[in-house]
Amino acid sequence: MMLNFEARHRKGVTPIIAVILLLMMTIAIAGLSYVFIQRYQSNLQSTTENVTKRSEQAFKVNLKVEGYNTTCGNASSWVLVRINVRNSGAEPARNVQLFIDDALINGSSNATLGAGVSTSYLLANDSCSAWINKTRTIKLTSDEQEAQRLFTFSCSFNQSC
Repeated sequence: MMLNFEARHRKGVTPIIAVILLLMMTIAIAGLSYVFIQRYQSNLQSTTENVTKRSEQAFKVNLKVEGYNTTCGNASSWVLVRINVRNSGAEPARNVQLFIDDALINGSSNATLGAGVSTSYLLANDSCSAWINKTRTIKLTSDEQEAQRLFTFSCSFNQSC
């Protein structure tokens, strides 16, 4: 009879251990899920804040590539190209850079273009064949925004071009 009592007692302990293990696994899974969701939510929130700040800055700065002027030399095959740009926004554009066909133009980086200010970049001593009747991509970038425009260049005085 004693054997019977011990057998019954052992059968009662196994379900209790199983329930305790299931509860521990449930608590562990819930904890891991909570940590994962908190990290995901934190990353999502910071990304959204960064995008919102950039969008707000982009609306405050409005860069435009307005046009160009070219002047060809009388007796040479050299051309002067003036690229006209403007910030028609309400705040200054920081770190303004000018690219032509994805190449940064020397002397055009780290500049600030004030709100409502127009300026121009002068590119001198280039050959007419590099510019005239060529379509070039002009891109103006800043920390807040970028503007891009395609031009097919022609010469205004066309003496030697």
